[in-house]
This record gives sequence, C-alpha cells and structure tokens, in this order.
Amino acid sequence: QDPLAQFALVFSALLHDADHPGVPNGQLIRENSEVAMKYKYRSINEQNSLDVAWTVLMLPQFTDLRSCIFGTMSEMKRFRQLLVNLFLATDVLDDDLNSMRKARWERAFVDGKKDRSAENRHRRATIVLELMMQSSDIFFATQNWHLYQKWNERHFAEVYKGYQIGRLMQDPCIFWYKSELLFFDEHVITTAKQMNDCGVFEASGDEQLSFALSNRQQWAAKGGNLVASMVARYHGQEIEKVRAKRVYRRMSLSAKQA
Repeated sequence: QDPLAQFALVFSALLHDADHPGVPNGQLIRENSEVAMKYKYRSINEQNSLDVAWTVLMLPQFTDLRSCIFGTMSEMKRFRQLLVNLFLATDVLDDDLNSMRKARWERAFVDGKKDRSAENRHRRATIVLELMMQSSDIFFATQNWHLYQKWNERHFAEVYKGYQIGRLMQDPCIFWYKSELLFFDEHVITTAKQMNDCGVFEASGDEQLSFALSNRQQWAAKGGNLVASMVARYHGQEIEKVRAKRVYRRMSLSAKQA
C-alpha cells in the first residue's frame, strides 16, 4: 500500500546496472580506477549506477515525470533513500552488507517471529523490498532452464570479453562451471529460500525456489559441456563480426570508386 516504494522498486530493478563497465567491483579496486576512488572502494558499480540514474532523472525534460513521482521535498528525499537501499541491495559480495542483512533477517523472522511491533513490521518490509530487488537481479536463474541458459551465456560473453581485453586476470572458461555452482549455492538458492520463508510471495516464492534447485541440478550435470559450447559460439560470433566489417569496408570502397 505504498506507491512510492513500489515505483522505487520498479525504477531500481530497471536501472541498477546503468553504465555498468562489464567488470566487477573487485577489478575496479585492483585497477585503482577513478570511479573506485570516487566511491571509496565500496559498492562501486552500484553507487555509480544510482548516480547515473539520478542524474538523468533530474534532467529538465523529466520535470513532469518527477512531479508524478514525488510532489514534495520530503517525498523526494524518501524516494532517494529508497533508491539507495535498493541499489545497494544488489551488492551481494560486500561482507559488511551481508553480515548486516543476515543479522536483520534473524531479528525479523527468527528471533522476532512472533514480534508484531511497528518496528519489526518496518524491518520486515525493508527486508522484503530488498529481497524483491535481489530477486530481480537473479531472476534468470529462478526461471525455466531455457531462460537461465540464455542469460547465463550473455553474462559469460560479457566476462569473457573483459578477459580478452585484459581487464580480468582469470579466463572464465576455467572457472565458470564452478562459479555458477557457487552462485546457486551462496546466492540464488539462499535468496529463493528467504522469499519462500518470509511468507509474503505465496506460490511465487515456492516456484522460484523450485526452478533454482532444478537449474542448479541441471548445471551440475551439463555445465562443463555448456561452457565449451558457449566459448565456441562466442568465437564464431566474433569471426562473423570481423567478416561483416570486411564486407562493409569493401562495399564502401566500391561505392566510392564508382
């Protein structure tokens, strides 16, 4: 029953990877990049995406949109704070943030299972919003196998490109199979279980958990061969791009000579 929070969730889900460089926070820290220094080496991609999204929203051509989202300064400040919390919710590799989330979950749904106070209701609402945000970030892994494969391959291609241009030290061909298993075990299945356990998502929580477990099982059985296939397709696409550029150059040269 909170339209501002609902829109903040949709806005964040759409834009939380805006201006993503294709490499993780850890690599930006190793490079001692300008953007890493700007955000003091914490949640770098997440904070940068938030700033990019907010800067665009503040442009003059979006005055009417802003007036529909928030009508007062207090509403604008609350909307901004919601975005901060939701964008940062997608940084699942920050140990401090993860410890805070775990402790808050314990207070809200374990120790405070029967706590009906306003404070605990607010705590639970915050957790649910963050779970929905995290769910949007890993949505592909909690859907059917075909959808998971599609987006897993696109993510692999992005990381593989980062390795080829020298921005990542390890070849993803070597670690992708095991890293996906860890991704399921430490993040996807954990998030899906929390969505199911909090009782807010009803049948949807159970469905996402079922898909996550099934995809994990299939990846464990087929992932090694699928990585080899993804590498082959990636190089095939790159070869086709080179050929297309050569054909385009020849056509352009012929047109000029004519």
